[in-house]
Amino acid sequence: MKKIFLSSLILLLAASCSKENELQDLNSLIILDNVYEQAFISCTLKPDSSLINFDRFVDVFIADHQDKFDDIADLNIFFLDQAESVNKFIFEVKVDQDADEKNKIEILNIFNDENLQNEASCETLINLYQGSTLKDFENNNPKPRLYAEILDCNYSKDSNYGTFRLAIESLINHINKFSIDYQIGYVDKGANQFYWINYYSNKDALSKLQEIWLSDREASENIKNEFELNAQCNTSRYYNFFELI
Repeated sequence: MKKIFLSSLILLLAASCSKENELQDLNSLIILDNVYEQAFISCTLKPDSSLINFDRFVDVFIADHQDKFDDIADLNIFFLDQAESVNKFIFEVKVDQDADEKNKIEILNIFNDENLQNEASCETLINLYQGSTLKDFENNNPKPRLYAEILDCNYSKDSNYGTFRLAIESLINHINKFSIDYQIGYVDKGANQFYWINYYSNKDALSKLQEIWLSDREASENIKNEFELNAQCNTSRYYNFFELI
């Protein structure tokens, strides 16, 4: 009798483990939708440059290279929202995944532009990551200036985008109950790391989202717990964001 019980228990545990492993395998197969390729180029203004001079330079820089971006890519810029760091900024490039490799190389090579290097020191090793817009703005009007938050995150053990998607859906469903002009960007950095980027139409939209988050403690706590079960975000920085091309 004891042997029968032990055999049944072993079979039950094996079946349970098999189902868990099958679910994990299925989750690992879930991939991002509407993927584009995304790069971030961190720069620091040269000591003899200034924001005024750089603003003038950007107009010329855009005019010189806009033809490379037409219909296949976007160029944006983040400026840290900190008085002591106004000389630091990040170029953001979004390229259609199906764009020709030659065109992608041409776009990334513009950051070796001699005139740009005279104005700022920019990193030369540029990685293209997979990015996706998880939630778009409700209002599709052009937004040349935004407020953004970039979170640097890591997945927990045995977690991935497939397991994380339920927490994402819970958050989006909750936010969609309210009228907030807000976009969520996701960037897969590989090695269980990702960027989570919140784009707000302005600082008021951020304040409104925070008010909503605090107004429904139960829903917010459940979503927060789902997030923390799957991932931890170590750093969060706020930026003024401008669309260039």
